[in-house]
Amino acid sequence: MGKLFKKIFTVLLFILILFSTNSFAQESKKFAIYFTGIGCPHCAKVSPVLHKKIEEGDLIVIEYEIYNRIANSRVLNSYADSYKMSLGIPQMLFSKEVIEDGDSPIISKLDEMVSDSNPNEIFLENGKSVLFENLDLNILNRYPTIYSKDRVVIRKSIKDITKEQNEQIKNFIYNSDLQLAIDGLNGTVVKTELVKTASASLKYDNAININGWLLQWNGKPIVASQEDTQNGEEEVNSEGQKISFGKILSLGLADSVNPCALSILALVLISIITYNPGKRRDILLAGLCFILSVILMYFVYGILIVKAFEVIQSIGSIKEF
Repeated sequence: MGKLFKKIFTVLLFILILFSTNSFAQESKKFAIYFTGIGCPHCAKVSPVLHKKIEEGDLIVIEYEIYNRIANSRVLNSYADSYKMSLGIPQMLFSKEVIEDGDSPIISKLDEMVSDSNPNEIFLENGKSVLFENLDLNILNRYPTIYSKDRVVIRKSIKDITKEQNEQIKNFIYNSDLQLAIDGLNGTVVKTELVKTASASLKYDNAININGWLLQWNGKPIVASQEDTQNGEEEVNSEGQKISFGKILSLGLADSVNPCALSILALVLISIITYNPGKRRDILLAGLCFILSVILMYFVYGILIVKAFEVIQSIGSIKEF
């Protein structure tokens, strides 16, 4: 009798484990890492074909756009080192063996790449792979955009999310049933944003922010409880805190109290007064011209500095195929 009870208990335990398995294992989807750039003509050719494939529901794409998000170029550099990839866009990776670059190869071999890749496996920039059910979204560097069927997830700011938030976002990405995907989402309802791709702008019906991750989808609005929506517009939509015009103006005013520039201005005005003491209009014009020239040169220097940093951050090393 005791042995029979042990057998029944073992069978029941096995059934319980079987049915409690994560829902990710009950579906089979393919994952790709995709590098693109808004403004790249070759990426614009790939984009509509790729999104049509995503809408079928079996392909999930983790996209890194590197022209508007320059920091994402570092991710491309890491993948290039780990998988012997080229520094070019468009480029797509399913696994160590399934990699293509250029618009024509990606478009012509997309179906083949999807069929040749392993289900639910994601290859990371460190050269290792992980199943989606075990993925911690915190290990995805920089600012990925994840496309899945009729929804998108965008990392807006680099914050660590909790285990619960991680599972909510992953369920939203993976679950084929939209209602099950949005049920239980706990975040801040925000206004939807247009999502720019290399060929178009995608519009979604609903949006919610979960600790720096923007989730958008088409169809049913969220009906589960969420945090106060009044704070939705206060979310930071940048790589750091926004700097207001007032702060910039105050910094400029502080910098204007420059002993060197003031002494030069004083010398110019003194020289004019010395040789033309009766022409106050010339003194005023000279002072205004000096100030205007300083403003213009600061503006030019600012543009050159910004462009120099863009080049330094490796944007210049990325080719278009």
